[in-house]
Amino acid sequence: MIAEEPRLAYDRVHLSEFFSEPRPNLSLGTYEQYARWGVHIVHAKASAIDRERKVGSCKELCVGVCV
Repeated sequence: MIAEEPRLAYDRVHLSEFFSEPRPNLSLGTYEQYARWGVHIVHAKASAIDRERKVGSCKELCVGVCV
């Protein structure tokens, strides 16, 4: 997973609830869960994707699935 934000994916739909009491956990998973699922977390901005070669620009990363 390539995500520019420095945290794991979270539930943006309920983000406003995060600022109310009590604070819910908005995380969609833990680092351990993503590792078990075979997902490698990369905190970076994806600026381009070469769908044919299945790599990104700048630092090239091989990808299996692009969602």
